[in-house]
Amino acid sequence: RTYEAHYELVAADSETARHLRQARGMRSCTLENVRQRATSVYASYAPLQFLRYWTELWRTYEDCMGGRACDVDREQHRLTTAAHMVAPRQKYLAPRPTKRLRLSAAAAVAAATPRPKRRRAGGRG
Repeated sequence: RTYEAHYELVAADSETARHLRQARGMRSCTLENVRQRATSVYASYAPLQFLRYWTELWRTYEDCMGGRACDVDREQHRLTTAAHMVAPRQKYLAPRPTKRLRLSAAAAVAAATPRPKRRRAGGRG
């Protein structure tokens, strides 16, 4: 079986709205407009928008815990719940579209696209 990954869609839920409000400073982000806000914020990372969002989200979690999730005491994991989550605003910069970034994104898409089977010479399958 071949599984294709779709990373162009960012979650549109309360955690995404919280992240955009706290870490990105988007005070007007609500559940009603979170999909639109997330789409505009992460558009420059296409086709890997979700991966960028997820990386940012986990960095804020790990900042609150005081280290990488795999390295900190399990008691620190509770700090990533909404009741304890107060993430400082981050200075995220939009990526500059470099040739390398365009090529790596194109390579990721090409690798995920199934190729048609080639026919052998002589008409056999």
